[in-house]
Amino acid sequence: MAAIQWSSVGALRAILEATLTEARERTAAQANQRAELRAAIAQAQRADTPLKGMVALLPLFEKYAQCDALPELHTAFDGLFAAAKSQRHLQREGLEERVAALGRLQTQPALLIDQANALLADWPEADAPKPLRDYAKQAGRADLTAFLSERPFDDARANLERARQKAERLQAEAEATKSAWWIWAGTGLGGLFVLYVLYAAINNLLARKAERERQARQRAALESVRATMARRRH
Repeated sequence: MAAIQWSSVGALRAILEATLTEARERTAAQANQRAELRAAIAQAQRADTPLKGMVALLPLFEKYAQCDALPELHTAFDGLFAAAKSQRHLQREGLEERVAALGRLQTQPALLIDQANALLADWPEADAPKPLRDYAKQAGRADLTAFLSERPFDDARANLERARQKAERLQAEAEATKSAWWIWAGTGLGGLFVLYVLYAAINNLLARKAERERQARQRAALESVRATMARRRH
């Protein structure tokens, strides 16, 4: 009887140790999952933009669906969503101010065009990432769907395009006026050169005529002297 009891105790002890080992392993695995998830969340939060960070978090919902730290993932996603909304608001205000400032440079069209091109090169992305659109639809996130469907920068971009096109027209008109002035100046200089050539030619003709007349008077004087000398000899 005692042998049977000790055998039962040994079996129970083995079961208990196995259970404890399994619990410890499960606890260690859960701790590893939590650490991996938190590291992935931290990396996503360091993305260039909140939207890119949100996209980086999407695969984690399925990968860590059984992790007890999953609520932290939802919190991080919502935090990035709030940051994206705040960033968009600040971007829209900043862009509208910059576009308005560029509009005041109409008297300097070349500078306006250069700054407008630089601003367009730095323009925020207009198209929402497709993975986020798919997630918003699947998860029934109406707030995210509405945010991703907005086009908040279209008005500012249209104003900038109009200001740039006007500056390009002004610059083209200024260049055309400058070209016309050079043409007029060149024509005027050409006319002056022609007048100078004519004046020089006329002066040359007059000088030759005066020289011929002088020579004629000299010959007449010499002939008169010869005639006088001839009469005296006779």
